[in-house]
Amino acid sequence: MRFAVAPLIIASTIICQYADAFVVFRGDWSTRLCSNVKSSSTTEIETSDNPLRSAGKSFISASDKSLGMLFYNVGGLDHKEIQALLLQAGTCLVDAGERWHDDWDGVRDFTYNASNAFARIANTFGSASIDESMELAMSFEKISEELLMISEISGCCSVGPPCSSPHLLTIEEELVAISKILRLNSVAATDDHMMSTLFREVAELFGELASRYTDTDESIQGE
Repeated sequence: MRFAVAPLIIASTIICQYADAFVVFRGDWSTRLCSNVKSSSTTEIETSDNPLRSAGKSFISASDKSLGMLFYNVGGLDHKEIQALLLQAGTCLVDAGERWHDDWDGVRDFTYNASNAFARIANTFGSASIDESMELAMSFEKISEELLMISEISGCCSVGPPCSSPHLLTIEEELVAISKILRLNSVAATDDHMMSTLFREVAELFGELASRYTDTDESIQGE
């Protein structure tokens, strides 16, 4: 089974701290519909800390923890490679979260880069010979695909975030699935138990961000 979307691998060497140049490149042809548009009123959503940014910070935190016996030196799986990719994905998600309300082109580029990192994590699990590897690979691949679809949403910050909500909800589901696998293979008070808790908390953050738009949609429909 193939776990990475081929075009993703082409750009997988783009490091997030250099992605601003990539943002500029995409901005040249996409006209950056919202980059110079500022709302005169500040909403509660805009002033609160973006859950996507918090999720990225959690992945960064996870990148310096041991992934437990499920990941360590089992089936030829390199847990250090996964840690490095979690760091890359987390950094990109932090950058995307910081741009969520005023720079949709930037969000698209950073979610694209995060998608690349998760695709490579899926590839790593897909090539490992452990019982849970296929399930984990499929979940990480799905996360990659959903982030890629967010990166393909054109428009501005009044369009992108609400259109992202179904993708955010799917990512939440996949992160919960990953958390369950980690919990089955963990022992309380160990790093892999901590990782299970962390993935569930990150799942809740994606769900929280999605609910900001789905709740609004439901209230509008009910009027």
